[in-house]
Amino acid sequence: MIDSHLHLDLMSYKDVDDMLGAGIHGAVACSYVFQPSSSGTVIDHYRMLVAVYRAMAAARGFTLGVALGLHPRGIPPDWSAILDALPDWLARPGVVALGEIGLDWADGREKEVLEAEFKLAAQLDKRVVVHLPGTNRETAVGVVLDLAEKAGLNPASMVVDHVGPDVLGSVKAAGCRIGLTVKPGRLSPEDVLTMLHSGIDLSGAMLNSDAANLKASDPLAVALTAAHLRRAGVDETVVAALAGGNARDFFGLSREGWR
Repeated sequence: MIDSHLHLDLMSYKDVDDMLGAGIHGAVACSYVFQPSSSGTVIDHYRMLVAVYRAMAAARGFTLGVALGLHPRGIPPDWSAILDALPDWLARPGVVALGEIGLDWADGREKEVLEAEFKLAAQLDKRVVVHLPGTNRETAVGVVLDLAEKAGLNPASMVVDHVGPDVLGSVKAAGCRIGLTVKPGRLSPEDVLTMLHSGIDLSGAMLNSDAANLKASDPLAVALTAAHLRRAGVDETVVAALAGGNARDFFGLSREGWR
């Protein structure tokens, strides 16, 4: 299994062992620095994810892909310096996407930064991990899709995370991938099952925990959701795709090392 979105630097050392024990053998770690004072803080964060956390994970048999970008709550005053540096970072081994990027308040600066990141992703033909806020979600999705189109970004290269039934139709119709975040305040395993039983098309969707120590979350959410779906009789091919297969294919992760 693969967790398609978490924050390994905001988790404990034991969490990786617990994930391995539950059958989760890989993940995509998204960058996130809360209110950084400068671009240098963000670059140091990138360096830790790429050089330190990937090596730590690999040493324990855990395969880690990394997504690098500017979270809407992590835009420093000199953010343009990050945009200048990102092409080099996105070309490094193990960096599988630009992310986590997106909107929270959808103010002018957030939109300016997001459009610039979308343009960069389009130029570099890079996958993108998009964050949605907890409120005003339909409006946020509309802005995200409009900015992506304006930037010339192919929607098929985007996974929009934190999707629920309220915005799933719009995201799916646009041709984006669906990220299903299972944590308090987002989705529960039962919510995912209800969506499947309701006939909602979740082909191509990916489960994730968004695990971090800033809010309640569970690093085992992907495994627990997969187990819940299996107990309810969901077809194994559907469960396997949601719990890892779709993430592996979307991010172009090598099958070597995945169990």
